[in-house]
Amino acid sequence: MYFNFLVWYNDIDGYRLKHNKYGRLWRIKNRDRWLELSKRYNKKLKLDVLNAYSNRKLECKCCGESQIEFLTLDHLLNNGASDRRLRGGSKSVYVYLRLNNFPSGYQVLCYNCNCAKAYYKKCPHKNNEKNANKT
Repeated sequence: MYFNFLVWYNDIDGYRLKHNKYGRLWRIKNRDRWLELSKRYNKKLKLDVLNAYSNRKLECKCCGESQIEFLTLDHLLNNGASDRRLRGGSKSVYVYLRLNNFPSGYQVLCYNCNCAKAYYKKCPHKNNEKNANKT
């Protein structure tokens, strides 16, 4: 058993090439199944991350939107573009967060609030709260 491990470990690149080739062929032959599994994995990954950063409430921290399709992850330091570039896309950011036990610096917002924060530096809901307090 130990000898087999050493042979495998010493030929790790050959193993990877063979495994990658097998995986590619399987995905081509089973395209519908692969798409189904991929969608399921991506949805679970997003739910895991959103649950972790919303304390299992699954709602926008700003406006309270709870429709899962609208919820997204917001970078508190507004460094989302550089984070995605560094990690290779939003899915990779989600994987990174899960592997690193969900570090701080993120929050759950709906897409509208996230875009408003990016473009206007604050969400319009914050203005509504100030106006409501004045009256």
